[in-house]
Amino acid sequence: MFVQWNNCTHIRKRLFPFMFQDLGMGYGKDFFHVYYLGQKISNANADSFGVLSDGYAVDALNVYYKGQEVSGANVYTFQVIGPGTAKDAFYVYHAGERIKRF
Repeated sequence: MFVQWNNCTHIRKRLFPFMFQDLGMGYGKDFFHVYYLGQKISNANADSFGVLSDGYAVDALNVYYKGQEVSGANVYTFQVIGPGTAKDAFYVYHAGERIKRF
């Protein structure tokens, strides 16, 4: 089965295509997986996944920027503070890259 989403054709092998949710900003999910622009995000947890803003998203364990894991980011204190810019308790990030320590 094929689902057209974000100008990408995504091949669906699951039996529940009606459960696919477009989360905005290129993100989407079904019961089992999370996607960015039609590509599956490895290790993302569909149950806890949520989109923040400016390309950032989180699940129970990780922070993501445009579908890529933001290495070392603290999911519990992470917040978006400006266009493409975010922070956690220890660092500032821009475009998903750590740029500064507090």
